[in-house]
Amino acid sequence: MIQWGLIFLMALSLIDKKVRYFKDIGYQPGKKQWQIHEALCKYRFVLVRGGNRSGKSRTAGCEGAFAVHRPNTSIWCVAPTYDLTDKVYRIIYNEGVIKQGLPLFRDQSSPPYIKTMINSQVWGKSTEKLKSLEGEGVYLMLIDEFGFMNKNIWYRLMARLDQEGSKCLIIFTPKGKNIFPRQFWNEKEQDPHWFTIVMPTDEVEYVSKQFLEDAERELGGKQAPAYKEQIRGEFVPYGTLIYPMFGEHNLKIIKITKKWKFVVGIDVGFVHPTAAAFWAISPGDICYKFAEYHKSYLTQKDNAIAILEMIANYIKQYAFKEVEVYYPPEEPSFAKDLKKASTRYNFSIRIKAANNAVDDGIELIRRLLPTQIKINPICKNTIFNYQNYSHKPDSELIQKVNDDHCDADRYALCSHYHRTKTLFYKAY
Repeated sequence: MIQWGLIFLMALSLIDKKVRYFKDIGYQPGKKQWQIHEALCKYRFVLVRGGNRSGKSRTAGCEGAFAVHRPNTSIWCVAPTYDLTDKVYRIIYNEGVIKQGLPLFRDQSSPPYIKTMINSQVWGKSTEKLKSLEGEGVYLMLIDEFGFMNKNIWYRLMARLDQEGSKCLIIFTPKGKNIFPRQFWNEKEQDPHWFTIVMPTDEVEYVSKQFLEDAERELGGKQAPAYKEQIRGEFVPYGTLIYPMFGEHNLKIIKITKKWKFVVGIDVGFVHPTAAAFWAISPGDICYKFAEYHKSYLTQKDNAIAILEMIANYIKQYAFKEVEVYYPPEEPSFAKDLKKASTRYNFSIRIKAANNAVDDGIELIRRLLPTQIKINPICKNTIFNYQNYSHKPDSELIQKVNDDHCDADRYALCSHYHRTKTLFYKAY
């Protein structure tokens, strides 16, 4: 094995050094992946828009694995959360450091950081922690999931790229509204200092035919907005459904066992109905909505009593050990009614204000819908909501109709996974 700490001293062009390094680690880039690696030899900024599973993260990770052998270099792996940062960071760590036997001076996991004996450093950075985006200049910045980011975050990151020779690779799959990334792409596509490229998953050499057939079926066909966004990497226009990937594959009756977790989300209304979502979550993270509650013109107290009675019946029926109940954070009086109604029962119940991060909750459900969300066909109001939940025409705003059960589901799932600090999904 070549001692790649000396690679940057070799009398070769930068692209020839990459060819030799990638061959040594067993990485065989596809045609568009090579275009990205070549572009980073010529351009400071490379912007990649592509479908899920198109190889974007692998490309970024291997570029970082190559760069970590450059003495006295600094690399940032940036994403919206530390969990998402790990996709690229882990490739650098495994391929560039561990497998190549690059000696480490420091190795920490929280926050992710390594420093090698040749003084190359790699940081994992989360945009949730804005203060962590401050610091000295960076040689190579690898930004993943750019579709979640905004202008202020980009300006903070751009400030770290002011040193001579610094480079930045940005990768993303469009995410619904995509206001800033959409504008950003249109601007940089015309900028001669930027290299932009689109990587549709169905044009990638190594993606299996079976995967594409499954994605086409699950996402509603090649002309469906979900397929265009998640596989083709296209921007979906405003005015479309928020959950276009919802379909027949989501409707199923599943057997629940006592090992499943019981989670309830509630959206409070009066003229607009109070909606409650009853979810069972399996050890393998299948999210099954097995029942719903949908009532108008009832007091909060009556709704609380009725929902608690349903919870008690389901705990007895399915032998759940406990239940998590999430209510709208702007309805503390309803929480009091829930807690008062719960005193007549002796089961374990956790009543908490819901996580009301709308964009994060919608994105979580979008990620779960292709394979992990299942809904009992008896939940007719839920099905109607999912089929009609949409943005206003030519606007980023959500139409506040047909949203009761969508909100209740978002409260339940986003709050549950936020509490457990995990996001389980299989993304197409």
